[in-house]
Amino acid sequence: MKYDIVLVQCPMMVHFWPSTGLGYLCEYLRLHDYQVKMLDQNIDFFHLCDNREIYRLDNDNTWYSEELFAPLREKYRGLMDQQAQAIADLDAPIVGYTVSSTNVKWTLEVARRVRRLDPQRLTVFGGSEFILPESAERYRDEADVFVIGEGEETLLELIEHHHQNMPLTGIDGLICKNERNELSAFTPRQMPEDLDRFPFPTFQEADLSRYLFPNVCISASRGCIRRCTFCSDHAQWCTFRTRSADHVIQEMEYHAKKRLSETFYITSSLLNFNPVWFEEFCDKLIEKRMNWEIVTEMIIDRRMTPELLRKARQAGITHVEYGLECGSDKILRLMKKGFTTQMARENIRNTHNAGIVCEVNLITGFPGEMEEDHRATKQFLSENAAYIDVIKVIHACAVLPNSPLRRRYKEFGIEDPDQVLTWRIGAENTYELRQQRMNDLIDHARKLGIALAFEHQPTGLKSYLKPKYFKQIMKQPWRSYRKIRRIMHWKKHNRD
Repeated sequence: MKYDIVLVQCPMMVHFWPSTGLGYLCEYLRLHDYQVKMLDQNIDFFHLCDNREIYRLDNDNTWYSEELFAPLREKYRGLMDQQAQAIADLDAPIVGYTVSSTNVKWTLEVARRVRRLDPQRLTVFGGSEFILPESAERYRDEADVFVIGEGEETLLELIEHHHQNMPLTGIDGLICKNERNELSAFTPRQMPEDLDRFPFPTFQEADLSRYLFPNVCISASRGCIRRCTFCSDHAQWCTFRTRSADHVIQEMEYHAKKRLSETFYITSSLLNFNPVWFEEFCDKLIEKRMNWEIVTEMIIDRRMTPELLRKARQAGITHVEYGLECGSDKILRLMKKGFTTQMARENIRNTHNAGIVCEVNLITGFPGEMEEDHRATKQFLSENAAYIDVIKVIHACAVLPNSPLRRRYKEFGIEDPDQVLTWRIGAENTYELRQQRMNDLIDHARKLGIALAFEHQPTGLKSYLKPKYFKQIMKQPWRSYRKIRRIMHWKKHNRD
């Protein structure tokens, strides 16, 4: 079959669901009568890989540290050759790769091989690694075209121009190269305000049973209303926009009917960005009386009252993840998190008391963190251990490209900002110290009986759980941590 474009997801750390971003691109291009092939080589590799350690949430540096990725590259050279051949065998003039920090090295290996096999094929890079035009300069020798920012409208114009043999220069949101390998001028594309006009992903080519969580991943918004210092989300999306509650529920109804799925993961980092929208969303779900269960992410916000959280539970929200980061008010201010430890305490307790499983994320070693701040985080965990069901991940602070922390590194005293993981501030904040504090928090959480998702996530469960237990967990992954603790005779917490 002849395609207009092939969209590729190369192997990366995250493998829970098909790529939502590629799903949106596929549907938008199909809406305009183009033939699209989506290749998820990420999930193919997951089923072939015999090293589950690389999928641990606290091992993400394996994917973008050259030193740690080198053994992976050496071991799977043959597989990379096969993946490149599979792409080259497809009849399509354009190949687009979605590139992120944890798959950029693998993507480069595959893309180079495809270009050697078929030099005439147009290579397009996009994704979260290309949120700013400066990224095109970094990878100028690896691709022909770079889509900067959101890709639906830009990619559509690219295909139309390519089909008509028109020059690609002048397309908003796109950087291309001329015959002298010079990059074209960049004009940002205006971000669409109405997200409801984009068709939601149907994942028609995906077999959801192959993924870790056999439920549907839904994006309810783009961007973030907050400006956390360590995060690059605002740079990626520029503005915050949301879909209507009706449009999100319409997508859920589609998958419930088409795929018989009653479990949904809403990936927006702040489903509760606006309590009015959030309450409307909950009311509409309650009114429909659907037997759905929803896992989502929220921000800590004083407007999340006990009554609203109980309504959320009634609407089917069973599991909420909060970016707590730490238990020090000083560090929260430096991070520009937008809340205090008192607000965090109230949200976490109210969430748990509403019958919702409460997860938190933590970061150690943010610039300015002293020993007393580290102790404050441990104290916060001790005081709220009965209400924190799971710590999803504990990260040593990284200086992410395009984050305010990277752009303003001099203000924070960071000496080597290009070292994403191993940056330092003299002797007071080193990679070794951050790792030491991270391990200290892990030990502290174990003593408190709080489940650690990154140690016991389901990626490695199949190897040591009976099949019937694994099947139960995979049907209801948001409850898996409690089930695992029971099955494996983990130390029971005083709240159980």
